[in-house]
Amino acid sequence: MAFFPRTYNNEAAVAIDSDKLYISDDLTNWQYDPSSYCNTALRGHYVNSVTFTEGENSHLYLTMTSSRTDKNRTLVSSDMGKTCEDNNIGDGAWYLSSSPESKIIFAISASQIKRSIDHGITWQAVDFKGDESLAIKSIIGFAFDPKNVDYIYAYGGSEIWYSRDGGVSWGKNSYQGVYNTSSPVLVVNDGKNLLFSNHLDHLSMISTDMTDLKVQNVSIKGEEPKEPYTLWEISAPTADNKHAIISEIYRYGNDYSLRKQRTYIATLN
Repeated sequence: MAFFPRTYNNEAAVAIDSDKLYISDDLTNWQYDPSSYCNTALRGHYVNSVTFTEGENSHLYLTMTSSRTDKNRTLVSSDMGKTCEDNNIGDGAWYLSSSPESKIIFAISASQIKRSIDHGITWQAVDFKGDESLAIKSIIGFAFDPKNVDYIYAYGGSEIWYSRDGGVSWGKNSYQGVYNTSSPVLVVNDGKNLLFSNHLDHLSMISTDMTDLKVQNVSIKGEEPKEPYTLWEISAPTADNKHAIISEIYRYGNDYSLRKQRTYIATLN
């Protein structure tokens, strides 16, 4: 699921069920139009990511891979999924992250990372100044400071990459106690901290002051894991990172078929 990034109370969203795209204006009633180009193009594909870029001219990106040929394609929509067209980003199972107002968009695939500074019209490879192979191997997503477009964080594994010039140059930190940032990293507390699911089994927070390497474990207020093998996932953050969906998933041993889930709409300070 992805929320349309206007305000938290707008309640517009899209959702994917298998290879079908559903649209809602109120999170209660959902519409599926099988004749739309969005849905005809989705047939026979599995979706890699569903992303809204930010700002008044928000676009919806659907990146997908054919279940028959393994070929990839990316669709873009300017009307919340009612109509779609193919994007020229190139071949790849792309995962996209955008800054506020979509001034900067990053796209990641298995073998390349691209950046757009013109709202996704053109794309260029990101220059990691000699660390391209390490960056492509480890980075799985980008996080933006909602108040400063030049402050960007890239995450994956135990490392946090950071840029202070809009993604032109990069540094990186490794943290003792950060094992795997495999779900979205959010810039919270007015840009002071990064919040993420650490190795999926607990929530952690670090400082955006890259000289401070302390790792703080956090929990949802009033809620503690009540059963073993609890997994935590963060998804669908709003544009200002003030709200997000946090899922608490209980699994029993290594049997993922025996699990239950509790989902929160969390308010993040």
